Amino acid sequence: MRREIEIWMEQAQIDLQAAESNYKTKYYYVCAFLCQQAVEKAMKAVFMFQKNQSPPNLHNLRELGELIGVPENLLSKARKLSRDFIISRYPDAAGDLPAKTYDEKITKEILMDAKELITWLEKKLE
Repeated sequence: MRREIEIWMEQAQIDLQAAESNYKTKYYYVCAFLCQQAVEKAMKAVFMFQKNQSPPNLHNLRELGELIGVPENLLSKARKLSRDFIISRYPDAAGDLPAKTYDEKITKEILMDAKELITWLEKKLE
């Protein structure tokens, strides 16, 4: 496997670990953002692996997932995670402080979805 692909996947795994740390310390909005970032990087690693070209400049995880053959049950989770790219960072998008938008229950689901997606994506690199 090309080093470039390994680096993208390694950073995805590091982002997921950071998301877990932020979940434990109750920085739920940071966890949500890092989950989105982890999945995006993992998808882009798979894209490079499959297509042998640079990934598109997309942040929409559903669109990225469609490009690499993610199954429908996981695409719906990817679509939900895509929202967190903006909502977790901008008060105008969240309708309030992002720090108040995410709670433990919502964020646990986000984290579980991200883990499930990344597990599936890692298998695509084997």
